[in-house]
Amino acid sequence: ILTQLFGEAASAVTLTSIKGAVGEFGAAGGLTAIAACLALHEGAVPPLCHLRRPPAVRGLRLAPPTAESRPLRSALLLSLARGGAASALLLRRSSE
Repeated sequence: ILTQLFGEAASAVTLTSIKGAVGEFGAAGGLTAIAACLALHEGAVPPLCHLRRPPAVRGLRLAPPTAESRPLRSALLLSLARGGAASALLLRRSSE
């Protein structure tokens, strides 16, 4: 679905998750939003923690196991919960 959403730009999108570092609990969504804001501010993609064998994802790029410095313009947070609930939040870096 993400390759359809981003089209040819999909290979420039880096997928990451902090779930391996913070776990799954009630405030994890809030921590994810804070981490995304910090990533946009600092210009660094958070690493994928505890992922020993990354799956092959055609057309998409997984974050490395260490933080990656790069200019970031936006972050898309996707959250899926038990029972089929889902949410999305798009954050964009201010132009200042």
